[in-house]
Amino acid sequence: MAEPTKKALYTSRVRMDVWPPQKVRQRVREVFWEVPDKAVAIADCQSFLDPLHILPNTNGTRNWGLFQISDARLSELGGTPRDALDPEWNIQAARTLWSRDRDFGDWPHCERAAEAPRSPAPRRSPTAARPAR
Repeated sequence: MAEPTKKALYTSRVRMDVWPPQKVRQRVREVFWEVPDKAVAIADCQSFLDPLHILPNTNGTRNWGLFQISDARLSELGGTPRDALDPEWNIQAARTLWSRDRDFGDWPHCERAAEAPRSPAPRRSPTAARPAR
């Protein structure tokens, strides 16, 4: 990258307003009111609740935003990559996809993960080292 470009990027006063994970969780729960926990689990699995998450695929396509909307689905929904990186648009698009069959079939790997039983939190062993006093 050219030095003037790097300098311009680092000194720019333009900042993107990104939703923090708590706001993402809250909005996903509101939009997917019938299945709030599962919808949050799917989004978390897809993007770690990062609205700007972009995943390149080996075939040259990409998945975009919170619910990792694929290029093909994006085109089908009439959206653009910029739309898909907008958290509200992405959540509503995911809702549209979910509403077709009222399932998370567009996210098969994460659907299985969301349905898997949760592991219990590890217990601390009574013989575990204790901090020095």
